Amino acid sequence: MNNNSADATSASTATQVPGDLVEVWGDTVSYAQLVKAILIGIVLSTATFYLGRWFLLPRVSEPALAHAYSMLFGLFGCLLAGFVCAKMFSPKREILQPDEQSMEWFDHLVAQWKEEGRELGDVTQVPESVKRELKELNLYDAFLQKQKEQ
Repeated sequence: MNNNSADATSASTATQVPGDLVEVWGDTVSYAQLVKAILIGIVLSTATFYLGRWFLLPRVSEPALAHAYSMLFGLFGCLLAGFVCAKMFSPKREILQPDEQSMEWFDHLVAQWKEEGRELGDVTQVPESVKRELKELNLYDAFLQKQKEQ
């Protein structure tokens, strides 16, 4: 397994990861594409707000009401920006299937959690849907083993 990609995708408190990638809200993104996405969001939301205001002011009796409805146009612009950015910029995560022979990366991850003051928790207490997903990824048994070691 590629340790660099594991570090970049599993670090949840780090704000800077190797290369031009940064972590935002627990997700790894390209810094340049993040800046572009922010600019696209600003432009589209502001443009749709003013477009809504231009459209509504002559048609609504109260300017305050036109302003309020214009904000809905701006929110639509935010959603539009999210859709545009999702189509333009692909995810930067690298999903790797765990190798049953080599679980070194898992040991490294658990050690990193301990350094950060996190606990592994009780894997038997997670919802069934999470258990199924962990079993599909061959991680359920690894968590049980680490839990017994603690």
